[in-house]
Amino acid sequence: MRQLGVDEKQFNPNLIAGLISSAKNELIGPSNYAEHARGAAQEVAAKVYPLYQQTLSQASALDFDDIIMKTVQLLKYKELLEKWQNQFPYILIDEYQDTNHAQYQLVKMLAAKNRNICVVGDDWQAIYSWRGANFQNILNFERDYPEAKVIKLEQNYRSSKNILDAAHSVISRNVVRSEKKLWTDRDGGESVELLTAFDQDHEGDIICQMIEKAQRQSYAVNKVLHGMGDAKLDLKDFAVLYRVGAQSRSLEEAFLRHNIPYKIVGGTRFYERKEIKDALAYLRFIHNPEDVISFNRIINLPARGLGDKSLERFSQYRRMHNLRMLDALLSASQIEGLTTRARQSLVEFYTLIKNLRDEIENHSVARFLELVIKKSGYLEYLDDGTIQAADRIENVKELMSVAETYNEAGLEGFLEEIALISDIDNYSTESNAVTLMTLHA
Repeated sequence: MRQLGVDEKQFNPNLIAGLISSAKNELIGPSNYAEHARGAAQEVAAKVYPLYQQTLSQASALDFDDIIMKTVQLLKYKELLEKWQNQFPYILIDEYQDTNHAQYQLVKMLAAKNRNICVVGDDWQAIYSWRGANFQNILNFERDYPEAKVIKLEQNYRSSKNILDAAHSVISRNVVRSEKKLWTDRDGGESVELLTAFDQDHEGDIICQMIEKAQRQSYAVNKVLHGMGDAKLDLKDFAVLYRVGAQSRSLEEAFLRHNIPYKIVGGTRFYERKEIKDALAYLRFIHNPEDVISFNRIINLPARGLGDKSLERFSQYRRMHNLRMLDALLSASQIEGLTTRARQSLVEFYTLIKNLRDEIENHSVARFLELVIKKSGYLEYLDDGTIQAADRIENVKELMSVAETYNEAGLEGFLEEIALISDIDNYSTESNAVTLMTLHA
């Protein structure tokens, strides 16, 4: 957007990225997007999209949406399609209501030959559109595969009848939906309670009052029945679940007002810690020297005397001469406008990366990571004498122990797997506090 002179205050980069993502989910490429653009934001996205795709290509990178879009494009070659149709004679897909257009086309192409396809899904659950998900895909499944046998899984083993009836009375108002009626042999159950709050702060207060009331009642019951005056429900017996993390703010403030200890499951996760991101950025750049994001992250970790202006001049030189990253670093001594120290630092960084790349095949993933951390000077950078230094070093050691399990997969396999990991914080039963977490956590 900056290269095109687009005002970031007028057009949020996340909005433009989202529009490009939506286009890819609809299998609309950069050359076709302009004809579909409606409104100012989409017109900006139509200009950014080709440049964004060109930048990805130069970095030998794919974004999340490319993974399926490019596969669909590849499968237009008949011999490739036949190969993969034979590779997957049977196809099973879960959560089919969450498939988007690109996924739908991919599946349709793979299943066209053998037509051995089984999908599991529930259009009644399609209340959020994950990455362009289209719940019509499951409603149209019988149209696409008229020979399909439909099996309705209507017995519910989890919920009581009261909950199912309440849910059914809401979802049955949907005009476009499949027809079914959930049932359970678990009769009755507590009634569904609907609470009306003035706002989110009042809602937080109501929840705190419910916890306090439940504690008082359990205390009274135990005293009458068992003669125990000190036995009551612990705070760790309570949990508050919400849809998205942002909803925790008003709850946290309410718990503070009521002086009730709480803990949030899902703080700073392991792979989101700075030292872990830095170590992985070193590995990514060594593996793929065209990874500009990783280069920008590590070029001054530890400090190499390279300021923003020096790096901008280096970037301009690289673009002007259309050089690969390592070639540009090697020829940094020829760049005009750089200080002697900046030139030397860039050439030394080239030597470091080149030498480390030569070592990849000679070590296990864990041993190679250890080598990178030491040779780069990053370990000394972490060990800065502060109280936090020991924790940071311990975290990097933990990453090494994770890498031990990927020795057979190699560096590429390790990096691929880490990119897909969604780390969930461990829930501890030790601390006596109310647990707050999203439904997904």
